[in-house]
Amino acid sequence: MFNGDFSHYDFQIRLLLVLIVTFIVSFALFFILTYIKRYKRIKKTELKAVYQKKIDELLFTLLFDTETSVEMASNIFNNEIIPTKLVKKITIKSINSLHRNYTGELKQKLELFYIESGLVNYSLKKINSLNWAKVVEAIRDLSNLNYQPAYETIATKLDHRKKLVQKEAFIGVILLRGLDELIKFRNIDIYVDDWTQSNILYVVKRDKMNAPEDIGLALESNNESIVLLGARIIQYFQLWQYIPNLEKWTKNNPDLKVTDKINDIINQLKNTH
Repeated sequence: MFNGDFSHYDFQIRLLLVLIVTFIVSFALFFILTYIKRYKRIKKTELKAVYQKKIDELLFTLLFDTETSVEMASNIFNNEIIPTKLVKKITIKSINSLHRNYTGELKQKLELFYIESGLVNYSLKKINSLNWAKVVEAIRDLSNLNYQPAYETIATKLDHRKKLVQKEAFIGVILLRGLDELIKFRNIDIYVDDWTQSNILYVVKRDKMNAPEDIGLALESNNESIVLLGARIIQYFQLWQYIPNLEKWTKNNPDLKVTDKINDIINQLKNTH
């Protein structure tokens, strides 16, 4: 009886020791892995800062040093900075940021550098990725930086399984070819939400796009979100001649969700006419 009790007690001690050792080892591993992760994050941040400085200097030289051509800047980028994946991501982000803030020759320089440096190939590779987030990123880069050869590829993404990719592709084709694309794809089966519409209206204003001559066709779309976008474009360009078309549409579609919004647009157009 005593031996049995002693053996049971000994087993409990050993089990407790095993649990304590397991806890200590697990805690130590967790601490080590957390430290390694934090160390890598710090090193990556430091590395990004170093590359960012080099890239900023290169792009500044490209834009404002008349003796530095796009070809020269591309050679420096590929042979001295060395375009790793991290460098490519940082550089494209920087180019996009500058591209939004400059016009004319400076803007064209950035677009040419995007091509000559080979960065465009990085975006073209991502646009066919199975990761939809990378596809979205590629569409934004290619369309914002006006890479016209990507138009057909971006247009195919209008049928992508992911709705967000479809919306980005819709913005992308308009960025590349203008508001005529709205008329071309007026019957597209995509719900163009307010966020997407605000982005389109933003680029229309930023890029000083012209209104399509046949903007009235947007009001004939079987997609009510396209009709609303067409109405907002009519309002933006103050195309009062389309007020009767808008009134006819609201009369024929009194119960749709967008009807009240279009009625508001009609009233605002009348008040400013």
